[in-house]
Amino acid sequence: MATNSPAGGLKLLATFFNNIAVAWVATGVIGPIVGLIYDYDKFAKNMTMLWSLPVICVCMAVVLHLAGQYVLLELEKFDES
Repeated sequence: MATNSPAGGLKLLATFFNNIAVAWVATGVIGPIVGLIYDYDKFAKNMTMLWSLPVICVCMAVVLHLAGQYVLLELEKFDES
């Protein structure tokens, strides 16, 4: 069921940001595991790649989650008026 109200659009935008944040976390966790399985030599020589991908992905996920929370704060302001 589609909604045409601005409040519904804001909720969908916040959900979008949160779902993309979950995808970033999954990438940060699964990426190094897949790298270790399929190209162990490269990861064994360069351990920076092994720890930097999860850190970068989790930081990006936090930014996107905070963006979603900011959208929800705007929703509260919209509901008050």
